[in-house]
Amino acid sequence: MRRQKQNGISCWVLGFLAMLLCYAGPVSSEEDSANFVNARFLYQSTFGPTPALIDQVEKVGIESWIKQQQLLPATYHRPLYDTPFSKGAQANRENAWYQIVLTSEDQLRQRMAFALSQILVVSRYGGALSSKPTGLVDYYDVLVKHAFGNYRDLLHEVAIHPAMGNYLSMMGSTKENPSTGALPDENFARELMQLFTLGLYELNLDGSVKRDPKTGKP
Repeated sequence: MRRQKQNGISCWVLGFLAMLLCYAGPVSSEEDSANFVNARFLYQSTFGPTPALIDQVEKVGIESWIKQQQLLPATYHRPLYDTPFSKGAQANRENAWYQIVLTSEDQLRQRMAFALSQILVVSRYGGALSSKPTGLVDYYDVLVKHAFGNYRDLLHEVAIHPAMGNYLSMMGSTKENPSTGALPDENFARELMQLFTLGLYELNLDGSVKRDPKTGKP
């Protein structure tokens, strides 16, 4: 896969409407509609729009803004994580994340990395990674690095990263040995096929294998 572009009244909706009223003043319905579209786009592609960011997208357009974002240098989390905070390593990791996603210029990259982290999941909870915050930060920076890149390259780096090896238990896995009964750990392989990719074959919504209409092959 190559590069991709990616109910009820809630508090953020009310806050957003209040922001527009405070920011925009009296405007035409056309201008108000454009502001709403741009702000909605920025809610999806950043960690929250500001009046200045809405103005920027209004000025250059959504496609140009995306191109500008892709050209910005990546803001990696490890350097800020290595800057000591006061409450220990896990707090450093969390503080670095919040500071970067709220203040960095490369908002689209950071939002993409966060989206990828919800697919290619590792977690500090319920496993040995709770004591390995440095590994978690390093893993997250892999997602930042490949946010606009080739998905195959990302999968390769994720597959060999110690954090993923630890989380999905293939670290230290051995190959099959019939004489001893040893079997390889297939946890990551299963996740790779079922969750991280389309699997061996692309499927229709009913679960049947999607086939080429001309050749009948998957």
